[in-house]
Amino acid sequence: MRTKRHSNGFTLIELMVVGIGITIFLIMHSPAYKLKVAEQKRPDAVAGLQQLQKYQEQFREICPRYATSINPSVVNCDPEKGYQLQHTALSPKGYYALSIIEPTSQSSEREVREIYTLLAVPLVQDRHCTSFTLDQDGHKNATHDDCW
Repeated sequence: MRTKRHSNGFTLIELMVVGIGITIFLIMHSPAYKLKVAEQKRPDAVAGLQQLQKYQEQFREICPRYATSINPSVVNCDPEKGYQLQHTALSPKGYYALSIIEPTSQSSEREVREIYTLLAVPLVQDRHCTSFTLDQDGHKNATHDDCW
């Protein structure tokens, strides 16, 4: 007849599983890991801004001025309703919110020129690169020089 044996401790496998779980938790919550994850998402901001710039230039070909806002469902080329560009307000992979900073006019002796700036802001906090901008001339700007 066999008797039941009661264990007073943990098995080696159980200790290893707990140790691996704690290690993964610590790695995922380390600043270096969060920075690396944020770095890998930044190309999505660039792609989103470049795509939005392309649509903004196409919008300008059919309307008398650049779009002032983004509307995911309709294009508006009416001064009373506002100049709305039909585009999603998210970057291609959805990591950044996209918007248009109100276009302005720049005057010189020869011409009046419209200027627009596009903005991408991360949806999940990126402490190093909190925003990206791209203007009509292709000038790129970000919180830090190494973000682009």
